[in-house]
Amino acid sequence: MFPNASIGILILALFVTTESADWGYENEKGPDHWADLFPEACAGAKQSPININTEDTVYNPALKDFSVFFDPPLPGSKFYVHNNGHTIQVNTEGKFFVSNGGLTDIYSTAQFHFHWGHKAHHGSEHTLDGAPSPIELHIVNWNSQLYNSIGEAAVEPNGLAVLGMLFEISEEDNPVLEPLVNVLMHVRDPDMKIKAEIPAVSMRAFLPRAADRYYRYNGSLTTPGCFESVVWTVFHEKLTISRRQLHVFRQVLKPSGHHVHKRSTRKHSRSRAVREVFEEIGIEDDKREQARFRRQIVKNTETHVHESLPEDATSHEETMEHHESNHTGSHGHEVKPHTGHHGHNVKPSPISAHPGAHESNMTHAEQVRMMLVNNYRPVQPLNGRVVYRSFPFFNEPINIDTEVVYIDKDNSELARGAATSLVSSAYMCIAIIVAAVLC
Repeated sequence: MFPNASIGILILALFVTTESADWGYENEKGPDHWADLFPEACAGAKQSPININTEDTVYNPALKDFSVFFDPPLPGSKFYVHNNGHTIQVNTEGKFFVSNGGLTDIYSTAQFHFHWGHKAHHGSEHTLDGAPSPIELHIVNWNSQLYNSIGEAAVEPNGLAVLGMLFEISEEDNPVLEPLVNVLMHVRDPDMKIKAEIPAVSMRAFLPRAADRYYRYNGSLTTPGCFESVVWTVFHEKLTISRRQLHVFRQVLKPSGHHVHKRSTRKHSRSRAVREVFEEIGIEDDKREQARFRRQIVKNTETHVHESLPEDATSHEETMEHHESNHTGSHGHEVKPHTGHHGHNVKPSPISAHPGAHESNMTHAEQVRMMLVNNYRPVQPLNGRVVYRSFPFFNEPINIDTEVVYIDKDNSELARGAATSLVSSAYMCIAIIVAAVLC
């Protein structure tokens, strides 16, 4: 974990930075340069994602199934879908919790989002035995038992718990994803600040059937500021997505070909730098949570950090808050899929596969979308970290009193039950063979 003071330097620098704070997934702003753009954060020793070499993982019988509640969601719970310029994100409103599964505390679900690529065989951030998946889902949870807000938890050890689900291509649509897929065309333009509401469902609906089979390691968020505060869970079983559904995800971040005009790149980059941090932890619409997050950063930052800040740092922060208040409201001001941020009806137009305008005439968001054919970070070095798994491989020595599901290394289930019964059966077979020989 990098020092708390370094985290403070990173975030406070984001409040006053200009061009250098802008990031994306290609060229000089892409993941290969994040360690240079954010050296105090994205160059840490516990970065994510990683390649999970299953042969090197260690079985931990303490990793049990998760408790996910409330199921069904409480009345009044809501999901809001929006395009933040880097991904499709769904913010939760209401009480959604995750516990157990080797987690020592109760975590509240803040949001979930997706990472994908332009090719069907690669889009996930995590890989299993070097093999990527076409798309990956991240459910972001924060430790609500130890901290008062996600802003506080995001910079603390074990403050966040992210559940990662890999997907594989299926001929059939995934019905759980369909409500989300149906509104993606309405939120394709991040400049319009449209947020579409979809029915809230239990978070368990997004977990694989074998939710008790997963890998566990300590890492970071996979976008700047790359906070190394994450307890990662990557599930062994993959979910499914149809080619049609995946195609919709790929199209939504391409240039729309409208709302093209020049604007101040410098001013836009300055305010967006801070919004991106807030969006990553799911507090871009909550002024109170943003204030808590800033207080937590200041609390964890040494005094000399503040002394080194430019005098205009406060004015930049105030400018950012004023900009956000003019464009983004609370959930009480959310719009339906066909409503724009000015209250006018918006009819979605077909997405163009080609930019349709020179890059110099594009808005910043459209330039970002043009580069977001891939929106995943490549795997990072493990740097000596241990990756645990919740299930044993067949023939792996374990405690004889452990309830297990044996998995062969080809991912097939061989046997289920107590290890004691399997050991007893093995001894019985040996006894029968010995008796037959003696006779």
